[in-house]
Amino acid sequence: MALSVLRALREGLRWTASRNGLLFVGVFTAVGLLGSAALDSAVASLAESMLALEADGEVELEEEARLLFEDDSIAPLALPIPGAAVFLLFLTWLLGWVAASVVVVRAAVADEHESLPDDLVWRRLTAASANELLARVAVWVIVGIGLVAFVIPGIVLAVLFFFTRPGVAVEDRNGVEAMVESVARTKGVRLKLTGLLCSLAAVYVAIRSAGLILTAPFAFASSLSTPLALVSAFLSVLFVAAANVVWLAVHGRTYAQVLEVEDGAEREEGDEDDGEEEGRPTDADEWDDPPGVEW
Repeated sequence: MALSVLRALREGLRWTASRNGLLFVGVFTAVGLLGSAALDSAVASLAESMLALEADGEVELEEEARLLFEDDSIAPLALPIPGAAVFLLFLTWLLGWVAASVVVVRAAVADEHESLPDDLVWRRLTAASANELLARVAVWVIVGIGLVAFVIPGIVLAVLFFFTRPGVAVEDRNGVEAMVESVARTKGVRLKLTGLLCSLAAVYVAIRSAGLILTAPFAFASSLSTPLALVSAFLSVLFVAAANVVWLAVHGRTYAQVLEVEDGAEREEGDEDDGEEEGRPTDADEWDDPPGVEW
């Protein structure tokens, strides 16, 4: 099966720069800010608890730890909400991130740059999101074990399960079916997928690194100003969102190539079947009336 790594990267980057790509960079940024707010709220709550315990004489903090807990810039997006609300905020982030990932892959595979048909957005979105979450956790665990065990097995497993997400999002498969089909669909292109995975990881790291470089001045000055800490947090989430959309878009455009090859193979088989049908004699051709006999 022919698979172009450069084409997948080029089309994925082009999709990211389209209206829909930029729209989802915004969506992932908004969702990411919810996750950051949940994390910062948990950190702020922990800091308050530790300072309260020290005030009551139950614990004794070192000077550095006390200064860290008293610094509001360590959790610039913290909200004054109870623990249950923090959990709900985290859950909203998780489900929103997963659902948005499903829609991005669908739109990228369909090569929709300017519009989002309802079928792409809402078709079995709840079931697809649940299957995506379960499949993603399973793949992470399996690949993680492989990476810990000598690295190479983890890369091999990441390649084998590369098409799991599109299988869930586009084909409406459950997690197990998508993983099994992914192993089958990678046959014959696994070396190219390895190259694609490494190239895509390099692009992802480059975008994240650019974000770190851009936010570094704000991060250093954040201890002096809460607004600067907010700017730093926003830019950090923005670059994470952009890197994630690029990853998903390239993923989707790679899967689109696989579907093109499969559709072409099906059309060729259909043409062969039609040719056989045309060459096959009909009942009328098979019956040869004797001379002078008519029915």
